[in-house]
Amino acid sequence: MKKNIENKLDLFSNDSNTSKLIEQMKLNKKNYERLTTALSLLGNFDNQVEIELYDVFEKDDEKKERIWCSDKDENIFIFYASSTDKKDLLKIKKDTNDKTLDYDISLAKKFKLNKDNIEYTRSGNITNFKYGRFITDNKELYSIFMSENLGYQIIGDFDIDISELLISKLNKLDHSPMLIDIVKIIEKIKIDINCNFSEIRIDVFKDFKEISSLNITSDLEKPKEKIKKECC
Repeated sequence: MKKNIENKLDLFSNDSNTSKLIEQMKLNKKNYERLTTALSLLGNFDNQVEIELYDVFEKDDEKKERIWCSDKDENIFIFYASSTDKKDLLKIKKDTNDKTLDYDISLAKKFKLNKDNIEYTRSGNITNFKYGRFITDNKELYSIFMSENLGYQIIGDFDIDISELLISKLNKLDHSPMLIDIVKIIEKIKIDINCNFSEIRIDVFKDFKEISSLNITSDLEKPKEKIKKECC
């Protein structure tokens, strides 16, 4: 069922100090709305979300205050109430029963968040390459951000980190990567280093809209590409 993201979340706390932090967050209306929209897409929440203080880090002129909440599925979400580093303010860590996922909502720039693109904000190690930025968790996630708001996201159950090889082969292209290039590179990596996976998915994004997707199975069978006529 499609999530109703118009039903915005409201963060609150029964602790007076944490409540003050939340009120300060609400002063930055744009960030607060982006953050709560992301939470509503990433979790299963009621409208009112109770927040607690997670930790405080202070060193020299640096100070970071993180808060946390849980949803109805017992997933834990940790994010920043304040930070001297503005890059922290739209970062969310989601802890589930079997994995930890990091998100950076600033990756969406000015574009609207929805159920089809929220996973494209997953973050990790960032490397600049010939045609843009490469983001990976060195496990299952490999995202590519290029000029003109075009990019790709590869998610699969790889048994080995393919980031270095993937970046190397992307850098050797004499043109900006296209979907067929990504597919051929993955096929080559699988053969070269005996990389195993059961299935991977490649999503194509333009202006943060998912415009097509492709699944590849372990035997390199490629079903017909799914092209989306509409995004939202």
